[in-house]
Amino acid sequence: MAAYAIKGQGAAVAYDAPGMVVLRQRINLPELIAKPSKLALAASPLIPLTSFAGFGSTDTLKAILIPAGFAVLNVSIDVTVAEGAACTIDVGDSASAVQWLDDFSVNALVHTLAASTTLKAYAAANYVSVLFNSAGTDAVIFDVCVFGFLNPRS
Repeated sequence: MAAYAIKGQGAAVAYDAPGMVVLRQRINLPELIAKPSKLALAASPLIPLTSFAGFGSTDTLKAILIPAGFAVLNVSIDVTVAEGAACTIDVGDSASAVQWLDDFSVNALVHTLAASTTLKAYAAANYVSVLFNSAGTDAVIFDVCVFGFLNPRS
C-alpha cells in the first residue's frame, strides 16, 4: 500500500458558483504513467516520482486539499474514460476512507454525486483521498469534485 499526492499540490482550483465553491481535480492515469513527475509520495510531496506504473490495490491518492474552514456538502465523480477492467475506488478523508463513496466502479462512463446526509466541516486542513480497491488501473480518467463553502465560524 502506497500513499501518493499530486506533486507540490496546494488547494485545488476553486470555481465560484452562487453561494458555493467547487474544488476539482482530474485524475488521468495514462498521463500520470507517462509523466510520473506529476506525482509524489504523500510523505514527501515536493519530490517528484521518477517512475510510476499505475495504482495497485489499496494504494491511496490524496486528490484534493481541503483548506481549514471549508465545509463539504457533497463529492462527485465523473468518469470520462472507463478503466476497461473491473476496478473500484473509495472516496473519503482522513477520518473515513469511505466518507463519500464505497466500492464505486470506474469501469463505466458515469457521473455520480455522493449522497451525503450531513455537512462535513473541517477546522484543520484535510484531503479528499481516493483509495484504489483493485490493481491494474492504467486507462481510467475521472474528475473528483468537492462542493462546499468556506465556513466563517471555523
